[in-house]
Amino acid sequence: MNIRLIHVFSFLITFIISSLGFTAPGPLVTITGTGGQPPFNVNVWLNGDSPLSGQSFTVTGGYNLTITPTIPNHTYPAMGIEVTTPGVFINAGCSRFVGNRCIFSASKSSPASLTAGSGTPTTSCGGTDGACRVYVTNATTSGNINGFASSACNSCTPGLGCANCLCNNDTNKPSSGVYKAWLSTNSTSAIANTSYIASQTYRTATITGNDRVIFNQATPVGDINAPLAAINPGSLVQTWTGTGSDGFNISGSNCSNWTDGTNSFFGAVGKTNVTDSTWTDDGISPNCSSQNYLYCFEVPS
Repeated sequence: MNIRLIHVFSFLITFIISSLGFTAPGPLVTITGTGGQPPFNVNVWLNGDSPLSGQSFTVTGGYNLTITPTIPNHTYPAMGIEVTTPGVFINAGCSRFVGNRCIFSASKSSPASLTAGSGTPTTSCGGTDGACRVYVTNATTSGNINGFASSACNSCTPGLGCANCLCNNDTNKPSSGVYKAWLSTNSTSAIANTSYIASQTYRTATITGNDRVIFNQATPVGDINAPLAAINPGSLVQTWTGTGSDGFNISGSNCSNWTDGTNSFFGAVGKTNVTDSTWTDDGISPNCSSQNYLYCFEVPS
């Protein structure tokens, strides 16, 4: 085998390994931080969607991050980074999240710019230690969410407007706080509708008052810390969400923006007795005539 073929073969092996996310010899990336904040630890993968292996880094210098892959002439469209230091989180620069992994694109010639955050959230809710509360409605609704499940919502705007109204008038709602539905439409994600904040702690709100931490300075995607069942943590009910594990709309699975209750349209649902990503998307979309519950998130103030 001549020298040229050896070089070509070596490059191909390096490309395949790095694309699959295997750890190549030496650092996968260089990470520089600015801003003066304390050091923190992260794990990084070249393929954050399929993290077969990665590398750990201690970031020094601050929370404004520049991440540069070390392998030249290749763009990694779905790199992943996860902070492992408690109380620190990535809050800007991600295209989406998989579990707690921030997904972003980068190459050696075009590094990624991300921003981390830490500390006590600047907003608060009415739960334990200022946590925002999440509950599952007692009432069910078809995919045509028009407010008729509550007399207080007879004049609401069908879709998200009525869903949000129902969340503030359901019998499972805590006595304080403003709530909005974990639902996505073609124009509004569940993250946007609920004003979700990555640095905020979220807890279950149960009739008995036994709250459990669901999200704690993380994103509402992938695994969660506790089932969302309102009363019995082991009970299973289905909730309308129309929302994928990234917190955004699932195309074609939102019952025509929650205004259709027929067999002609479909809506994605989640399961309340799980701690993986099927809490928001269990992979099936029943027809919109089905009766399902809603997740209601307290809005930070």
